[in-house]
Amino acid sequence: MSGNASMFRPMEPPTPVRTNPPIVAGEPDAPPSAPVPEEAEVRVVGRGGTWGVRVSGRSGRSLARSAPLLLLAFRRVGAEGGVLEAMVAGRSLADLSDEVLESALVRAVEGPTTSRKRPFFEDGDGARRP
Repeated sequence: MSGNASMFRPMEPPTPVRTNPPIVAGEPDAPPSAPVPEEAEVRVVGRGGTWGVRVSGRSGRSLARSAPLLLLAFRRVGAEGGVLEAMVAGRSLADLSDEVLESALVRAVEGPTTSRKRPFFEDGDGARRP
C-alpha cells in the first residue's frame, strides 16, 4: 500500500497567478504619460486666405476624467493682424483632421486684444441696479 499512498496524497492548492491588465493612458491609475512632441503650427485654408494654427491653451486632465479641450489660435500667414480663436475637443494638434481645423476656423472669433485679466465682477464698483 505504501506504493499507492504516494499516488493518492492530497493535492496542494494551486498557487494563484495574478496578471494585471495593461495600464492604459487616461485611466485613473495610469502614470502620467510623457508629453508627446507636437507640431508647433499647421496650415489651414479658409476665410479668404491661408492661416497658421497653433495650440494656445489646453484643459482637461486624464486623472479627473475631464474633457480634453484645445484652444486654437489662427493667424493669417504673411499678414499682420489679430488672432482668431476657437475651442475644439482634442488632446493634441496632430489628432485633429483637416475638416476639424477648417470647421474651427469658420467658428473662430477674435481673441482678446489685451493681456490684462478682467475682474470677476466687472461692474462691481459701478452703480447698483434698482
